[in-house]
Amino acid sequence: MQQSNNVIQKSFKRQSIYGTYIIIGSILSSINALAQELTVQELITNGDFEQGDWSGWDKYKKVEFEGSFFIAEPGTEPPISQKYHRGLSTANNPSGGNYYMVTDQTGASTNVLLQTFTVPEGTTQVTLQFQLFVNSYYCDNDLPISYCKYPTAIINRCGLTLSCGDNQHARVDILQANTMPFSTSAPDILRNLYLGVDSGSNPHNYTAYSFDITDTVITPGKYILRFAEVDSRNFFNMGIDNISIKATVAEIPKNEPVDDPTPADCQLYGVQDNGLNNSEFFTLRQSGEIDTFSNQPGYDIESLAIHPVQHWLYGTSSSDVDADKDKGYLYRIDAVTGKLYPVGDIKNETMDFDDVDSLSFNHADNTFWGWAKGYGLIKINPLTAYATLELKSLEPIEGLAWDSSGNLLYGTQGNTLWVYDKNNNAIFKHHCTLPAGKVEGLEMIQYSSFNGGKPFLVMSIHNLIGIDLDTCNLVIEQPIPYNDVEGLAFEPTTCSGTESSLPKLIVPIHYQPYQ
Repeated sequence: MQQSNNVIQKSFKRQSIYGTYIIIGSILSSINALAQELTVQELITNGDFEQGDWSGWDKYKKVEFEGSFFIAEPGTEPPISQKYHRGLSTANNPSGGNYYMVTDQTGASTNVLLQTFTVPEGTTQVTLQFQLFVNSYYCDNDLPISYCKYPTAIINRCGLTLSCGDNQHARVDILQANTMPFSTSAPDILRNLYLGVDSGSNPHNYTAYSFDITDTVITPGKYILRFAEVDSRNFFNMGIDNISIKATVAEIPKNEPVDDPTPADCQLYGVQDNGLNNSEFFTLRQSGEIDTFSNQPGYDIESLAIHPVQHWLYGTSSSDVDADKDKGYLYRIDAVTGKLYPVGDIKNETMDFDDVDSLSFNHADNTFWGWAKGYGLIKINPLTAYATLELKSLEPIEGLAWDSSGNLLYGTQGNTLWVYDKNNNAIFKHHCTLPAGKVEGLEMIQYSSFNGGKPFLVMSIHNLIGIDLDTCNLVIEQPIPYNDVEGLAFEPTTCSGTESSLPKLIVPIHYQPYQ
């Protein structure tokens, strides 16, 4: 970290560049640290179907033939199969009780079973469990049912519909509240939990699935759990039982005030390091003015990130803190006063991450990520600071920024730009070489009327600069009165109205390739 020798006391005007990301998902309301009385609540009604009906559930179908979700007895032939003597058997389920839910049909169909559930205030963890089998009787060699030993899934990009050609698969999703039953639009799907068919010979045994969905439903409110299937090529039995969503809830005393930090608003936030560990917080306002709003000596805040929905400003301390400060700590930061609200030590049962130099929220699923020196890429629970190591790497990556799809995470090391591919859990070098200088603050930007509407990276070196990720061209440059910026954070959903209402962040320059 370098000592700032010449802090220029002036404001800078910039052209607005930020557009609006599609933001899905949510974050849990903060609760008072003193309120620790926990209860576990079941959020699903009639999840085991032992009422003998579909109470609590809504069924929808798109079909010209006889078919739907049906209540049936485990281990028996589904209702329509029995009626027409098809001989499509199903697995028994010792833990399934007297009833389960299954799809059955006489011809091509699309079926949905869903239930809306509510995550209560004060929830700290949410887990989803269910048992499922998927018997598809379509094989790509068009063998008869009795010879179809290796079922084939057909996942048509049109989604849960028969209007775009062949389509044969099952899916399980967490959806936004008020989503249309058959929607497969990306903004509506908070998380997909199953997609395809069970492999191997029919009939399949039940598979027990368990998911921690805390990050997906972290904001209190309504969500939808959906089970769905589409079948255009042959018979299809999707069996479901023992569905449960449990929320661990901390009761907040009625007379106990909740001490929450002020959330971020429509500004660019940054943190400058003055000396070894003197953290100076600043903002760039909608007017284009840059102002310091707080100093936190001794904490050495290394990075910033803003949650896409609740808009809490987060930061991490490094190992260079003063002796009386906590190293490797996650904080919420008051976006007006700069007051630090401790969340916890960034660690798990076996690893303590003392140096987390960068943070970024994934806008596709609202998960929280960081880079820990000496370890690699970690995923952090923003409520507890509990972290899991997702990718081992000794590369000293600093700035982090997710793309809007939530598939690629960009990071910097000197003038090298790294990319983490979430789908393959691997990192590779990007073809762009960054300008000379140490990059620690990084943001992914997309603005419809700038750079052809393409996203580009904004980073802090000695100035703020932006590069086009396709051409590697320098597309913006703006001087700032800070020379050791540790982190940048901006959240477009804090801004309302048209693009003209966004902060005036940069002054565009002519495209200037620097390679």
